[in-house]
Parts: sequence; structure tokens; C-alpha cells
Amino acid sequence: MWIPRPIDEVWKWGTNPHNLAEISPPLFGVNLSPEARTEKGAQFDISFSLKSIPLPIKWRVKISEVISEGPKRLFIDEMVSGPFSLWRHEHRFESGISEFQVADGNPSIKAKEPGTWIKDHVEYIPLGGVFSDLANETFVKKQLENLFTYRRNKINKIFGLK
Repeated sequence: MWIPRPIDEVWKWGTNPHNLAEISPPLFGVNLSPEARTEKGAQFDISFSLKSIPLPIKWRVKISEVISEGPKRLFIDEMVSGPFSLWRHEHRFESGISEFQVADGNPSIKAKEPGTWIKDHVEYIPLGGVFSDLANETFVKKQLENLFTYRRNKINKIFGLK
């Protein structure tokens, strides 16, 4: 996704782990431990209270990598313990240009605007042993797609888009 704001502004917002609750669907009931921070080696707890599951889901995550300077920045969180066999989430922030068409009844013109690209890449393996593929195809994959769609929409609103 592309945000028409400088990378410093988007990075500052995107690396505040307490913004996770703001961009998560209300039915997830996200809570982070107060010491949560995005620094290499930092570990903290996240819990989700899904309305469809009566017990809270607890995660322990570790920030395994941070590049916080320059036009290409990233941080990676990895699950230490929690509801997956593997969870690795790479958050990228890159300065760049977006090209878009402007049409207002006149011939379209192509405009360029500087801003920041936000890119997420998630690697995961659900718990479930031999049933993990079935769990992924019937439930997990769709839930994650819905979660990231919701987050994109919320981030657009936070930055005054859409």
C-alpha cells in the first residue's frame, strides 16, 4: 500500500506496536504488554480475545531485525510462542513515487507524488500437525486475508485516504 507521506512520519507511526490495537478488527480484542517496543531483540506479549473463541489467544513475539534509517526500512517480528508452528512477519517501509491518473472530464494526465510504500510479508504454519493444511485452507488463510484487508483500510483512514 502507498501512503503520500514522508517515510519518517509513516515509520514512526508503523513502528509503534501499540497502534496494533487501532488497526485490528474490534472482534480481535488486542492487548499488548506495556513494555512492547520495536527494537531488535525486544520481546513482548500480545493477547487476542476473539469473540468466536472463548479463551484468549496469547503470543510472545520477538523483534528479530530492525533497519531504521534510510529510504528502505524494515522490522521483523517472529513468534516465540503462540498459536502457530511458525510466524514471521516482515514489515517494509520504502520511500518512493506513486504514479496515478487524474481524470476530471479533461484528458487524463499522469501525476507523480512522493510518499511511502508499506509492504507486509508473512510466513506462517498453523498448529495442527497433519491437520495444519486443512486448518489453513478452511479457516486461517481467510482470517488472515480479512485481517490484512481491514488493516489496509484502517491505515488509509488514519493517514486521511479513502
